[in-house]
Amino acid sequence: MRGIAPATPPRPSPNLLTPRSPSLFRSSLQNLNLRLNRLGDEGGKLLLEGLLENSTLTQLNLSCNALEFDAATTTRQIVATSTALRNLDLSCNLLSEEAGRLLREGLQQNGTLQSLQLAKNWVGNEGAAHMAEAIKVNAGLRFLDLSENHIHEPGAEALAEALGEIKVGVIRSKLQKLKLDAPNVDTVQEATEGRAGVELIA
Repeated sequence: MRGIAPATPPRPSPNLLTPRSPSLFRSSLQNLNLRLNRLGDEGGKLLLEGLLENSTLTQLNLSCNALEFDAATTTRQIVATSTALRNLDLSCNLLSEEAGRLLREGLQQNGTLQSLQLAKNWVGNEGAAHMAEAIKVNAGLRFLDLSENHIHEPGAEALAEALGEIKVGVIRSKLQKLKLDAPNVDTVQEATEGRAGVELIA
């Protein structure tokens, strides 16, 4: 009796996005939306490593993928080196205060990113302080979303200090809109006496 031949494993789709797809990531790819793809921290890190060689990507959405420290480390490299990226959505992940530090380091070397969405993460007060430092030196960011990030009064006060320096011209910034939880908006408004210099969104 002849044995049953083992099933032939399916071939991977030629359109599958993996870090081992250099023809894709080195191509003229401009918009990549991988929202809700369950990448996880390791998967996100591998994919981001593949994007390090891309010089045309302008919009990247990695929201709701359970990204953590490792993915944030590679994101820092992309933010620091990309001259094309304009919009980065990292909302609804597991990014911590350390991720805030890494993103600050990337933003300190970037002058072209215009929108950074970090809503629904865990950056906390320390992460908010890191973002405040990034605001002081980054010349390109126009919109920053830090809502639902477990930020309390100390973090809001650090942001208020940075916004106050923008208002009086101590630092040069193009930041136009900052999204925070309502209590943090009140803290910033009070600390800056209602003259934050940017539009505050709750």
